[in-house]
Amino acid sequence: MADKIIGPLTMAQFLYVIIGGLIDYILLQNLIDTAPGVFFSLAIPIALFSLAMAFLKINDIPFPRFIQAAILFMSSPKRRIWHKYSETSPVRITTPKQKIQPKIVRKNIEKSEIEKMAAVLDTAGWAAVRDEQLKSFVKEFDKNHRPINPDKQSVNNQQEKQ
Repeated sequence: MADKIIGPLTMAQFLYVIIGGLIDYILLQNLIDTAPGVFFSLAIPIALFSLAMAFLKINDIPFPRFIQAAILFMSSPKRRIWHKYSETSPVRITTPKQKIQPKIVRKNIEKSEIEKMAAVLDTAGWAAVRDEQLKSFVKEFDKNHRPINPDKQSVNNQQEKQ
């Protein structure tokens, strides 16, 4: 929020009103005696424009910013045309060299294994510490159910046999 400098006006609002008023005053001094019709045809739009710049908001956007956006909109192209790869393009898009294999997780978990894991989770791990059989189960479960790559499955099977 801009600071109020002079009464209820901010500095920008004050400058818009002063500049519009000065232009109208100069027109008054020079044209009122010789051509009053020309004076009114110039002074009224200038006064309205300066007041709009100072006070008007369109959709909560200040009028100067609205004018700026309108000019930018009118001067920019409305159609976007995509051109497929050309030889002069500085950017080249290539496919990656290495393919990442998806990880496979084994899903053959028995009901008793789930009950043992639930006991470990419910006791925050203390069930595995107290029960040696449960501790060995947790270690074996982690070893058997970690993600593996399909290419390395035969290597893992050989290591498990040893």
